[in-house]
This record gives sequence, C-alpha cells and structure tokens, in this order.
Amino acid sequence: MIDFWLLCFVFLVFQCCLVSGFTYSKACRWIVPFNDTVSYWKSTGTGKTIESTIQNSLFSVEKAKLCEQHSLEKLAECLFEDPDIVFWTRFLSGVQLEKFYLLLTDWFEKNSQCPKLFVIHVQHGLGNRLRALASALAYVELIPHIPILIWECDHHMGAKWEDLFEDLSNVVISPVEDESLLKNPFGNFFVIDYMKVTTRQRYPLPLEYTISQHIYWKSAYLLHVVGYQSAQIIRRFHYLVKSQFSKLIPIQPLKQVILENCPREPFIGFHIRQRLLHEEKFVTKNPQLEYGYFSARIIDKYRSKNRVAYFCTTASTLLSLYPSISIYTAADSYLSYEQLFHCVQNKIAVDHRRLLPLSISTCENRSRLCIQKALVDLYCLSQSNLLFGSLWSSFTEVAHWLNSNDQSLVYLHTNLFFRNGSFRNETEFLMNVEEKLTFILS
Repeated sequence: MIDFWLLCFVFLVFQCCLVSGFTYSKACRWIVPFNDTVSYWKSTGTGKTIESTIQNSLFSVEKAKLCEQHSLEKLAECLFEDPDIVFWTRFLSGVQLEKFYLLLTDWFEKNSQCPKLFVIHVQHGLGNRLRALASALAYVELIPHIPILIWECDHHMGAKWEDLFEDLSNVVISPVEDESLLKNPFGNFFVIDYMKVTTRQRYPLPLEYTISQHIYWKSAYLLHVVGYQSAQIIRRFHYLVKSQFSKLIPIQPLKQVILENCPREPFIGFHIRQRLLHEEKFVTKNPQLEYGYFSARIIDKYRSKNRVAYFCTTASTLLSLYPSISIYTAADSYLSYEQLFHCVQNKIAVDHRRLLPLSISTCENRSRLCIQKALVDLYCLSQSNLLFGSLWSSFTEVAHWLNSNDQSLVYLHTNLFFRNGSFRNETEFLMNVEEKLTFILS
C-alpha cells in the first residue's frame, strides 16, 4: 500500500516538472494558456531586456522630446505588461516599428491609458480588401484604436501593398502572413472572423460601446455601423469611409499610368463583372468550399445578371444620342471587351477614339501586374461622371467610393432589360440618365 502511494507521489512530481518545463520552454508555447501567471512572450532573462528596449525605443521617437520623461516611463511599463503589444514591438522593424511607437505615444497622450490595437486582416481581391480597410479605418476614427493592416499575398492577391499604394501615415502595415503567429493564448482580442464559412459570423460590429479589448477583424466586406441607430452617427460613419478612400494614394509609376489612360474630358464609365466563380483564372479548387455553398450560389446568381448585351444596348444608345461623350470600359475578361466593342460597332458607326481603353489588356489572373492594371481601371472608373456598374461587385462599389465628386451610379441588370438585351422602358431609362448626364452635356 505504501509503495502505491509512493509511486503516485513520484508520478505527480514528474508531471509538475514536465508542465513547468514546457511552460518556460520556447519550443512549447502552446501549453502556456494553462498557466496564466507566465506570459507567452517571456522567457528567462529576457524580461528586463524587452522592457529596456521598449523604453529606449519610446525615448528615441520624434515625439519623445515633447513628452515628459515620467509619462514615457509609465507608457513603457504599460506596454511591457501587454503581451499583444510586445509581440508587435518585437515583430515589426524599420519604418513600421518607428511608426508603431509614434502611434503608441500619441494614443497615450490623448487617452491616458494603455493603447488598444485594431488588427485589420483584409481578404480576397482588390475591391474587397479596399472596402474592408476603409470601413475599418472609419471605425477607428469613431472609436480610437491603433490600426495594424495585414495585407497578405495569396491566390486572390498577387501584389503587395507597396506595389500599389504609398505608405499610410496613421496605419502600421504588417508583414505577417502566417495566421498562427497571431493566435493569442490570453484571449485579449475581440475576434471577428467573417471568413468562417462553417458558422454564421457575418454579424455587424457593434458601435454602441467601446470594446475594452484589442480587436482582430478578418473580413472582405464593408464594416457596418449598427447597434446605436443614430442617423447622425451613421452619416458621420459614411463620411469617414469616403474620407478614408481619399487617403489611398497609388505609387508614382501607377499615378503616371492612370494619368495617361484616363480621359481628360468628362466621360462615362462601364464596369462589366460577369465571369462566374468556376471560370476565374486564379487558383480556386472549389469555390463552394472557399466561399461557402450559399455565398457561392448568390455570387454566381447576381454575376449572371451582368450581361454584356445590357452594356452594349446602353452604350450604343448613348453614343448615338450624345455624339460628344466617351466611354471608358473595364471588364473582367478579354471576351467581354470583344463582345462589347463588336456589338456596339454592329449597331452604330462609332469612332474608336470614343471607346476606351484603346488597348485591351488580356490580364485575367491575379498576378502583380494584373492587379496593378486593375488598379488603373479602378481609378479611371472613379473619375467618370456617370458609372454603369455590375451587381454584386466590390470593384464597382469601390470605384464609386473613390470618386471625389457626386458621381451617379447605375446598376445594369435584368430588371431594366428584356432577354434579348433591349430596354424594357427606354423612355424612362433615358429620362433618368439624361438628368445624370447634365454636367457632361453642358
């Protein structure tokens, strides 16, 4: 009997040593959540080094000269106690790390409390990512957080952020592309993952209270303001989203291409998005598995309504009635361009110079060069005075958001046309369009 209890005692001691060893081991961080007293980023002998590094970094930033030493020391102590912020201070480098410390200092000056992070993990293609980013940054304007953008390259996006846009002064752009690095054992993040197809998590982010945790938001959709149904708040949020789009500045080489390709006189924009998910050139083995069964069906249902025949009827009618206008077309396939141009030319005699772009790109994948070409199209469409867009297209949506003037947006869909592509009510349609074309015609 004594031997049995002795064996039990030895076994318990061995288990305690084993767990203790794993807890302090760098190679086995997964077990840390079971021991709340030990931070997952700490290891023996590194605590003071990390705290010292944070203090030195804070005192080295430009704003440090304007801050009191006591305030910076207090901020350093606050940051040292937050494992999530320490993770970013150790992971970021160069300009982004310096920007991170500047934003931390600004936050502490304004709020006198430990900073809160908003990790914005954007997903899918160009339009999806830009609308998700702009709406998240608008939320940060309403309820202050420090925004960290994760822009990963995958089969939806072959271009890095620096391939497309200039650096954002108030946003930390992270090189993290491995989601496993972002898992937080303490649960300090308020996680909103819209990309989970196994659960219905497309709920809007509540606005009626300030979330006391850091926020991790993974999405390809526009962030909606609900919960506090104040018309004033909703209008302000809409204004802030629009203002965030205006801060997206293309890099200089793309600026030059946009200047060379976009018409200088007033013009109309066409965006044709009709290719179904299984027809996409980028690698999507199973659209229903990636998007979810119902989402994939809805996307294909609405895209099938964006027929080239509707754009052809609209273009030929407007070009014949208003000889002075030009049309800039952006489409998702070379076939759509060809069908549109041939269709218009068969209906009316039209000068090629009025149908833009003059050179049609065969870019149909998500490589870096094709994404850059898409960005040029996006900005040219945004400069049109009247935009005819496609249903269920984030590209159309973002082009409209990017417009700095009062651009009118018209969706061409099956409700406006018969099956053969002719107008259901041409008189009513032209009356509505003529009102929106007033500026061009004048």
